[in-house]
Amino acid sequence: MARVLIVAEVMLSLVLLAGAGLLMESAARFASIPLGFAPNRVATMIISLPPKTYGADLERVRIYDHIFSGLDVLPGVQTTAVSSMLPFRPIQGFDALEVEGRQPSTPETAGHDSGVISISPLYFSTLGIPLLKGRSFNVNDQLQTEPVAIVNEALAKKHFAAEDPVGRQIRSFGAPPEHNPWPTIVGVVTNEKRANPFQEMSWLDTPAMFLPIAQVPPSRVTLLVRSNVDPMGLANIVQRQVSTLDPSIPVSNIQTAEHLLLKEHLAYPRFRALVVGSFAGFALLLAVIGLHGVLSQLVTQRTNEIGLRMALGADARNVLTMITKEGMLLVGLGIGLGAILALFLSRFLAGLLYGVKSNDPITLAAVSVLLLVAALAATLLPARRATRVDPMVPLRYE
Repeated sequence: MARVLIVAEVMLSLVLLAGAGLLMESAARFASIPLGFAPNRVATMIISLPPKTYGADLERVRIYDHIFSGLDVLPGVQTTAVSSMLPFRPIQGFDALEVEGRQPSTPETAGHDSGVISISPLYFSTLGIPLLKGRSFNVNDQLQTEPVAIVNEALAKKHFAAEDPVGRQIRSFGAPPEHNPWPTIVGVVTNEKRANPFQEMSWLDTPAMFLPIAQVPPSRVTLLVRSNVDPMGLANIVQRQVSTLDPSIPVSNIQTAEHLLLKEHLAYPRFRALVVGSFAGFALLLAVIGLHGVLSQLVTQRTNEIGLRMALGADARNVLTMITKEGMLLVGLGIGLGAILALFLSRFLAGLLYGVKSNDPITLAAVSVLLLVAALAATLLPARRATRVDPMVPLRYE
């Protein structure tokens, strides 16, 4: 029964170690993938304009301009920008887009898979998003000027696979024409990774169309401040500056972009990997202790046999090999059964993994080697004690 329990402990330890290894590797790969933007040293905060005071588009544009003017002169501030939606967050409410000069879409054929985001001119430079073609927005893009837009690579690939999108016109599908002009595409930027609302461990390259905030000014935006000092220390100064301009404007949810990214998308995968890894570590410890205990009891029970073997010519190496083989046989059987069980159960982890297959042979081999090394260390101690048995003790007993 003791041997059966040891095999079961080793088997279950391998299953837990394999699961923990897969989750840890997934969390590391998920956190290290390039996101398309630089969140370091960027403070974020939500600005909500009161609708009674800032009901008109022109009023919202003016207050945003005043906010930029007041913040750009603060020491430590490099660039400031606003956006109706942060990168890395999933798009809420996808739009369908149509391209001028092409067959108009119908409600049945329109694909609602694109995001329409309002940004200020320095949004891309604040987040370090490269401009691939054309130009960025500037101060000349105003309410009274021709509407313009910038698209990302994913949207350009979807709607302009074989042609240059710069100079083409694109707009949201279905809105009345008088409230839905044709913006001209003036630039293309790289993709920003966004969370997948339907799968936790996944990033999406969502098609996105960016509009200048001076032409489409929302009443609720995220203010982004890149600094060369501690962003959280600067955030309180920024909050006071906005309150000085208009005390009725609430500034909330002050955090760094790195903290938001960690809290919303990386914290739980890391926590889950840590919990499973802790259980796996305890299981490994119990398996090692159990193996050591069983072999120690075995040596005690076989003291007379070991002594007689040594009296008949067996040396310490023979005894050491005999006890070690018996222990490693149990471990090998447990690892073999555990590998089969791990390959079967790991399929249920597929939805929680990123960048690694559930039957990854490298992870399974690595945890098997770890278990073998730990078991060998637990086996050698009672095996060495067996080599110190005095042959005269069993001879006198017999």
